[in-house]
Amino acid sequence: LHFSRQTHQQIMAFLSKCLYALIILLAVETTVAQKDFNWKRSLRLLRKNKKLWQRKSVNDYVFLFNPMCFCLPCYVEQKYVTVDSDRVTDAAYADANNGCNIDDYKPFRKNFDTIDGLFNKAIAHAKKGSEANCTTTANQPFPSDAICGGSIDATYDPILNYPLTISLNYGPFIADAGMSYTVSCLDVVSIGSNTDLSQYNNACNVVNPPIDGDPNDEVLSDNSFWGMDMMKKRKGYVGYILISVAIMVVLMILGIVYYC
Repeated sequence: LHFSRQTHQQIMAFLSKCLYALIILLAVETTVAQKDFNWKRSLRLLRKNKKLWQRKSVNDYVFLFNPMCFCLPCYVEQKYVTVDSDRVTDAAYADANNGCNIDDYKPFRKNFDTIDGLFNKAIAHAKKGSEANCTTTANQPFPSDAICGGSIDATYDPILNYPLTISLNYGPFIADAGMSYTVSCLDVVSIGSNTDLSQYNNACNVVNPPIDGDPNDEVLSDNSFWGMDMMKKRKGYVGYILISVAIMVVLMILGIVYYC
């Protein structure tokens, strides 16, 4: 098809108006979603359950940790995390034949969280959401904070009050930034309170790993922290890199079309 220059300009003007209308619509939906979600209530519930968890004085425990995010495949593999005296001292993959090396994440205390650490991340997210400025104007259709339009979802164990699931969500203007955690099979090794565990149903009693933190753990190098060492070991990660680059290119094109 061949269009005259005037027709081409009319088509481009029409598409630009459609794109601008879509951006305004997304901005309005984001602002409405931000106002609808009760960040302060979530923050109160997180702080309340963290205090209840800490009152149980569960200092030594093992739990099955399952993160869900746009991360390296080996990071999202299910793993047992051992906590001794409120410090992560050991970790092991639930599937020993998954092709991953858990030693890539040493020192474990730098790469995996205790239950208190998971609470702290969720509380920080809720606090950021409650304090965010998500107002929009005709001149600034996008909220200034990526958390605008986001949310946080959490469920808790009814006996020990630790989070069974946590989902930290961002708004629609940032891709692949959310993070979710699932905690299951939390086996209590020792407890400092007189909490009755007879009604506690989330223990699996399938592991009894030694709680013997390795004091000789080496701090990860910068390359290891960003997963570069693991990428070199596993060519399968190239696909994830290409997907990330493709997403960035699409976002850049949308930005160019909008401003031009």
